[in-house]
Amino acid sequence: MAIPNPVATHHRVVNLFIYSSIGVLCLLFCLSHVQTVNSQDVVDSEDTLELLPLPSYVDIYPDDPNDATRCVYNTIEYEHASRWVQDECSQCNCINGTTNCIYESCNPTCDFFEQVKVEGECCKKCPPKMTITRVENLSPLSSRDVYEGREETFKFDVGIEIQRSKTSRQVQGEDLWKMNAWISRAFDGSGEKYSFADNIMTEELQDTSFFKPSYPPFKFENLTMTVDNDVRILCRDYIYLCIKFLENDDSHPQFNLDFTFMAQNDDEARLVACAPLGACKGVIINDFDWSIDADRAVPGELVDVDIDLDVFFRPDTRDIKGRGLWKASLFGSSNGDGDGSRYGEVLQVLDSEESSHPVKKGKPLKFDDITTQFDLGNTGCIAEASHVCLEISQGNSPRPEYTLQFAEEGGGISDETSMVKCLPRRCGAKAIFSELLPEMTSPENLLENTPGQRVSINLTALSVKALSTTVLGDRMWNVDVFFSKRPDGSGRRIDEHLDVLTPTQKRVPLRKDMDLILDDVMFEVDLRELGCQDIPYMCLELSKDPSSSIDYEFGTMPEQDPFVGCIDMEDICKGVIVKNLEWSGDLPEFTDEIVKPVRPIISNASIDVEQISHDVTGNNLWQMSVFASTTDKAAPEDILHPYFDQILTEEQKRLPVPEDGVLRFSDLKTPPFQVDRMGCGKFRFLCYRFQKAKRSDADFTFHAESGEKYVLNCQEMKCRAVTPKALPWTMRSPDPIPGQETPVNIDVTTELRNDTRNINGTRLWRVGLFGSSSETGEGPKFREVYQLLDESNMGLPIRQQKPLVFGELSTQFEIGTIGCVDDVSYVCLEFEKNYDPDPDYVIIIEDSEGNDLKSLISCKQQLCSAKAVFDDLEASFVGDSTITEGKPDQTVSVSIEATTDEEESTSVQGDELWEVRTFFSRKKNGNGRRISEQRQILDRPLSSKGLELDTDLTFPRVDFAVDLEDHECSEIPYLCFELRKNPEASINYGFSPEPGSDTLIDCERTDDICKGVIARFLSWWELPDDTDRLPGELAPVRGDVVVDMVPTSRDLSGDSLWNLMTYTSPDAEGARKVDPVYEQVLTPEQSGTPLVGGGPLEFKDVMTPPYPLDLLGCGERKYVCFELRKSETSSVDYAFETSKGGDVLKECFEKECGTVFLTDMNFTISADDVVPGQRSSVTLDVDAAFQDRSQRVFGDELWQVSLFASNSDEGKGERMEEINQVLSREQSRQLLGEDFTIPFEGAKTFFDIGSVGCRDGMTHVCVEFMRGGHSTMNFTMVVVKDEEVTPETSIVSCQPKECDAKVTFEDLEIDLKTDLLIEGAPYQMINVDIEAVADLLKSTNVGGEDLWRLKSYFSTNKRGTDIVGDVIVDVIDQEQKDQPFLNGDDFVFRDTEFEIDLSKHLCSDVPYMCFELEKDPTSSINYVFQTKPRTEPLRKCIPTDPICVGIIADDLDWTMEESSAPPGVSEPINTNVTVSLLPVQRDLSGDDLWKVTFFASADENGATRGGTGYEQVLTPDQAAQALSPGDEELFFQGVTIPPLDLFSLSCGGKPYLCMEISAHQDRTTDFTFETTSGGKSITKCIHEECAIGVFPRELSWELDDGSPFPGRETPITVNLDVPLFNMSTPFEGDALWRVGIFGSDGAQTRRVNEVRQILNPEKAGTDLESNELLTIADVEADFDIGSIGCYDAITHICLEFVKGESPSPEFAFITPPEVGPTLISCKEWECIARVEYDNLEPTINAPDMILEHTDGQRIDATLRGLPDFPRTTFVPGNDLWQVGTFFSESEDGVGPRVSEQFQILDDLLSGEDLLEGSNLDLDNIDFEIDLEGMTCDDVPYMCFELKKNPGADIIYRFEEPVLNCIDIYEICTGAVFNELDFSVDIPEDVKIGDEKNYTMNAVVDLAPYSPAIRGTDLWKVAVFPSADMRGDKRKQPYRDQLLMDYQAAITLREGGPLVINDVMTDDLDVRSLACSEYKYICMEFSQGDTSEPMYTFRTESDDPSLIRCKELTCQDGSHLLRISGDLRIRSFSSFGSL
Repeated sequence: MAIPNPVATHHRVVNLFIYSSIGVLCLLFCLSHVQTVNSQDVVDSEDTLELLPLPSYVDIYPDDPNDATRCVYNTIEYEHASRWVQDECSQCNCINGTTNCIYESCNPTCDFFEQVKVEGECCKKCPPKMTITRVENLSPLSSRDVYEGREETFKFDVGIEIQRSKTSRQVQGEDLWKMNAWISRAFDGSGEKYSFADNIMTEELQDTSFFKPSYPPFKFENLTMTVDNDVRILCRDYIYLCIKFLENDDSHPQFNLDFTFMAQNDDEARLVACAPLGACKGVIINDFDWSIDADRAVPGELVDVDIDLDVFFRPDTRDIKGRGLWKASLFGSSNGDGDGSRYGEVLQVLDSEESSHPVKKGKPLKFDDITTQFDLGNTGCIAEASHVCLEISQGNSPRPEYTLQFAEEGGGISDETSMVKCLPRRCGAKAIFSELLPEMTSPENLLENTPGQRVSINLTALSVKALSTTVLGDRMWNVDVFFSKRPDGSGRRIDEHLDVLTPTQKRVPLRKDMDLILDDVMFEVDLRELGCQDIPYMCLELSKDPSSSIDYEFGTMPEQDPFVGCIDMEDICKGVIVKNLEWSGDLPEFTDEIVKPVRPIISNASIDVEQISHDVTGNNLWQMSVFASTTDKAAPEDILHPYFDQILTEEQKRLPVPEDGVLRFSDLKTPPFQVDRMGCGKFRFLCYRFQKAKRSDADFTFHAESGEKYVLNCQEMKCRAVTPKALPWTMRSPDPIPGQETPVNIDVTTELRNDTRNINGTRLWRVGLFGSSSETGEGPKFREVYQLLDESNMGLPIRQQKPLVFGELSTQFEIGTIGCVDDVSYVCLEFEKNYDPDPDYVIIIEDSEGNDLKSLISCKQQLCSAKAVFDDLEASFVGDSTITEGKPDQTVSVSIEATTDEEESTSVQGDELWEVRTFFSRKKNGNGRRISEQRQILDRPLSSKGLELDTDLTFPRVDFAVDLEDHECSEIPYLCFELRKNPEASINYGFSPEPGSDTLIDCERTDDICKGVIARFLSWWELPDDTDRLPGELAPVRGDVVVDMVPTSRDLSGDSLWNLMTYTSPDAEGARKVDPVYEQVLTPEQSGTPLVGGGPLEFKDVMTPPYPLDLLGCGERKYVCFELRKSETSSVDYAFETSKGGDVLKECFEKECGTVFLTDMNFTISADDVVPGQRSSVTLDVDAAFQDRSQRVFGDELWQVSLFASNSDEGKGERMEEINQVLSREQSRQLLGEDFTIPFEGAKTFFDIGSVGCRDGMTHVCVEFMRGGHSTMNFTMVVVKDEEVTPETSIVSCQPKECDAKVTFEDLEIDLKTDLLIEGAPYQMINVDIEAVADLLKSTNVGGEDLWRLKSYFSTNKRGTDIVGDVIVDVIDQEQKDQPFLNGDDFVFRDTEFEIDLSKHLCSDVPYMCFELEKDPTSSINYVFQTKPRTEPLRKCIPTDPICVGIIADDLDWTMEESSAPPGVSEPINTNVTVSLLPVQRDLSGDDLWKVTFFASADENGATRGGTGYEQVLTPDQAAQALSPGDEELFFQGVTIPPLDLFSLSCGGKPYLCMEISAHQDRTTDFTFETTSGGKSITKCIHEECAIGVFPRELSWELDDGSPFPGRETPITVNLDVPLFNMSTPFEGDALWRVGIFGSDGAQTRRVNEVRQILNPEKAGTDLESNELLTIADVEADFDIGSIGCYDAITHICLEFVKGESPSPEFAFITPPEVGPTLISCKEWECIARVEYDNLEPTINAPDMILEHTDGQRIDATLRGLPDFPRTTFVPGNDLWQVGTFFSESEDGVGPRVSEQFQILDDLLSGEDLLEGSNLDLDNIDFEIDLEGMTCDDVPYMCFELKKNPGADIIYRFEEPVLNCIDIYEICTGAVFNELDFSVDIPEDVKIGDEKNYTMNAVVDLAPYSPAIRGTDLWKVAVFPSADMRGDKRKQPYRDQLLMDYQAAITLREGGPLVINDVMTDDLDVRSLACSEYKYICMEFSQGDTSEPMYTFRTESDDPSLIRCKELTCQDGSHLLRISGDLRIRSFSSFGSL
């Protein structure tokens, strides 16, 4: 026993010393402080009495050892600082000659007879005792959620309250306490204990001592209970965590005294405490999505449906795996929530595999293609199934059980047990049609203006097969017939016939994959006032009949509303017919007369006419048109302009048809016609066409015999023009020179068309030569040679269409320049009519598309003659060029040489000829991505360097800048140079790179010039470590690292830039690395340290991972080394190198080495009274040897000796039963002496040595010697083997041991304590005592873990050979399995508890319960298990019949809620059912356990059953109602009987209503159900009284609507009759009837304007005088009848007849089942609101001007609609009108509609009410128009159309849209050009005869409102000499277009001006012109010929162009030119180069 400090423990202390002066006083003082203490206060419980420790102030090592004085006590001399035990009650020490002793006094706290003497102890001991008042302060556990099915760990504290008077002052020892823990449903922990843990205390807590002086508290902290993921614990169980505080079963109180532990008053409930747990989470469904589909869906038919279901779980949901987990129910519902009755419910759509899908980690469940049968066709077709719903819930019998929960919004958990989601359904029956095809079968023709014509139609509706289904029913179809003016039937309907189908035709079915065919649809038409022009189309509309017996889906695809098919009446309706047209006339020949190409044509014509309907008279009857055509058919695409629409005179237009039927027209004269083109090219035919006049004032139909609307005659004409078609030519130019005219020779031929005329004369032809930028020769003409022909060739004749062969033509031409300068790449020849031929003739030149051309041009491309061809390119760096990555603006110098191909290259001279590009690349050939590319590094002089003949192109030094701010050296290994032709070169020379390549590139490596970071050396500054380290402790090394850099190193910032490795090494160079090697010791922050300004780089407070600090500086770890390198994960890919080369900077630093060197260790061990599996007292002797170089050590806890068992002779692997320290405190402080050995003798400890040799993994006893873990001296100990130092710090020695444990058993004795076994019940707890009787002579002690295995099972026989059900492999708990066998003691398994499962068995199945004892195959020790006689296992069976019981019913009672339904009305009946039981002895649960049958009977005991009954009225939940032990009642609350007519039953001979209870035949849990009378069911009946009733058949009525007005209630009068069934009972009363009136849509799905009761009290109390008819006449009421038919498709008026709401007396009101609860009768009603307009008057208020080619222009307009008042009523409502606007070419809006807008009214205007007798005025209509891309000529009219708005909220009749157009040509404008001005520069040195080009600049001013114009070929500018100032007398020839393409495409900004600079004129001899008659130079500005877009070109004077002329003045004498106006004269020295 260790003695505490004397100051802290109140012991008597006597210091025996005498000082010279105050010794006596000191002795008296010390004795005066002697105190008596109770030995029970001693805390330390070690077996040996330790010596008194020396006071802390004593210096045990004085400076001079001779100064220390010895002590003498009891004649024995003691050294200074020595300690010794005097006896059991005292101990002493010697301090510098003074002896100090402590004496222990005793004060027992218990009776003398209770005191126990303990060997080695001074005082007797009192056996400890403790009485527990309660367990308290169980920490709250509800702060977090728990999860079913997961492993849960709960940490908590427990406080213990004791009864002080019955508790010892202290309780000490080992294994004192244990604490049960379990999960419970009950607040007090009663009932089943889930996840029961016998002891949750750690070994340390089990040893916790109790001291009353420090109480309270007595508390256990940080207790932990772990609940395995046991699926048996459900959320319903997860309510409380409970603990029970107990004495440990194998407690070892101090000194092995008896310990008394009890609860106050022996109430064990005081030992239990429970704390509520947080919310429990099971499987949590968050949501689910689903869809349903079927190949077909026929109403009323079960079809296969496919369901896709995705179930989504919350992330915190539990995992679940098992069978029957899920249930998905499918049903129809009347609402989207799935409430109410369920139509066609399929209770489970999942098969066994689908219902068993597992959930893992909250991943969604995906069920694809779930297949079941369901009446999907009726969903959507009937009111009770407007939705199809899916319900997700838990399976009926999931295995395992689990908790299913559903998430709420906001994260909570719902109380619902299922989740329902519904999908709205349209009716499954679909009739989807694509086209309606009517065919008229008779008559063949209809005659206009004829009444009473009978028509028969075959009507085919083409169904969309993929979407339509079979549609069956009555009154399905409706067909209306009408005439229309539009082919789609839109607009006003003429002579409409509604609902023309017979009842038989209405029920013609639509079959799947077939079309709907309605044959012989018959009706009569009346055309007495209609002409064919009034009825161009006969239309039929097919629709769904509103009264259809099935609410199927009617639709069209594409959408067509209404669904109309029309017949073109053109070939059916007949009026006037013409047969043929003949005409004749003469055309000029142009051979001997002056060419007048435009002149009228005079002709005569005749037409044969037949009349079949009536005479035709009027002023505008006929129309004759004349035009040219490419064919004699004159199709629209063949007709050519001009087109003369009408050439008849007014007299000829009204010419009547003569009796002979021939119309004759003489001297027909056309307007001027371009007759010169007739017969030429596409103008091949001249055509006359005769037809009815477009605006005829006579009402008749006109047809040609061919069926066309006209008769046509086209005659072929003869061509009278020259028609060239091609210009083939060849050219030779031997020596072209750029910039110079050289000779060219040209062979040219003009090919002619076959229709060309012959001609002979002079100056007929012109052939010109010029250069062009276009292959068509368009644009400016470069160096034009105007005429190549001489006089002879100009007069070359045409004979017999032979080509014009001009032969070889020679001229001087600047051919060498073409192809070398911009925009001149083609050489062109031009052929045309000469400007002054003799004779004059017509020439027609057309392109391939027939468009007119001014001339025939043929061009050929010409390549430039200069070229540069290179073979190679070589670049090299100049000087010491270096670049640094990451830096901008660095200069590189390079020389470049391109080797030319001398045979192919020519001289190339000019400006900016070359382009050298440079870029960085990852590839040597420069392919791939180009990095930092620069497109030109040559300056202007270098780029203009000429290439001389036979020389290479060299650039000796090119300096350029590079920017590497965003680039690293690694990504730019190559710097590349590419030589190209400069796109800005002044000449377009040929450039060819080396052969076989498309580019000329050379790339140079950047290795030697690109640098990044260069490190020089590394310094390490270690930081001091002041921490008191334990020997051998691993600790980091800390310090600062500084790296010097080369100053030119780049700046660097980023993440993970640096990597610093550290390791130890035996050499200064770090050549050999000694583990551990730490690859990276920098933190993320340190590794991202930036480098700035060339360094240095500093890492502050670098901390390495832990090293064995004691070994640093010793042996292999003499040096600590560091290596710096670039990090592999650097966010910046920079270059890193050292100044010495390489990519790693390494430095090593030497450390100082102090160690103890252990060489060997041996031990011996001895033990007494060994029991395997239990610790026995052992004694250990250990000897340790060290090398003499070891450091001398001293202090406390220097050494540690561990004892353990092992499976290895070296002690490797798992250590069993390890004792970490067997040395006493004194032994652990032994000094390492001079002989360098330490003996440790007699070390005692407790160790399970009995298991060694008997237990797997315990074959050897091992001892390990090492340095103490808490040594007070810091030193290192290493192990030396074979004179070599090893890395080991301890030494292990092991010895083998054999096992000798065995046991032999003779019999089993069974004591069954359980009172009852309940058949069919699972999880029943069995409690039994089992004694195994042993043969003591053949047995030894056996201890260990998992020693025994005890099986239990049921059997049909006493021998136990026929097993029933499952075998319970192990019925004993772990404590019992570990129970030791002590030879000589009884061996009993007491209170053995285990569960049995009889859920599938009855008592008769299990007559015997058997037990078998055997050795557990997993026993921790390998002992010998035997039986006597030798029969393994040891078995014993006992009978079960005394304790097995079933379930018995005693009585049945039920009550019914009073029905609120009127007599005769069926409604569900709510009942409560109670079954009295004898006390239940089992748990009973499952599905379909109970069956309650309802039926009606004629007698009170239910012996005779009526036809009305229900086999099972319980819901699945009710039928699954569980029972628990002790239950004496089975109660079913809210049992609902489906709707019953109690009136019919009670009055129909079945007045008794009966209930019968029995066990369900399909119960999922088998059990025996019987009654006390021995029956299998119990029946109970109650009596129901009879009442009176009314049985109506139908409702008929008539209504007088008076004077209706839309939106206003007006008086009405109603008369109604109600026929009755004769079972009705006549009676009298008050408030008997209710009659309501409302508007409806025919299907009665909506009610509007409803008046629920129109009967006054008198009418409502009409007596029922007859059982056949009820009549209520002259019912007057107010009702808004005027709105019926006008709003929301409310087309019917309905009356509803029903029983009054509070009748007196009460009676049954019973309607036929097919009718419903009320009688409703509806009649169709037409809206009275209608409108018909005579005219529409539009006015544009603003703006004053509309601009073409402009979008976003706002318009303010006013519209006035003029109604036809007799045919128009008051029309109120919203969104009534729709006004559309568009632009048109015609004044009546016929033809294409441009920029159409369908609605320009805002909400206010569109809802303007039309008042009766008033116009519709729509003022200030504000809208935008878009004329982008349109001209005023395109849109001369703006049209407005007023029609009914399809979104109108009132369904009024709008007879026909009304349209009117406004002529906007006067307010529409394009660009208005006011004035033209120009300037020109003419050099001073121009001489007479100099023909030169001049550059002009033009300015055109415009009106400020002119719109912007952008496009191509917008403008045309011509420059010409003129003899007058107006430009009328022009000098020919001249070109009418001088602008180049880009000039003609200059954009005109809004309002101008337009500026066109650099207009190049043709060659002009201005000196000669100034002195001639053509002294004016003029510019003409006009619209481009082919402007795109087209626009309106206007001038102030309405001229087609602007012309401005300026005079050239001829000066006498000086011969200088002067130009009048503001033309400028300037000096001009030279023209320069091209």
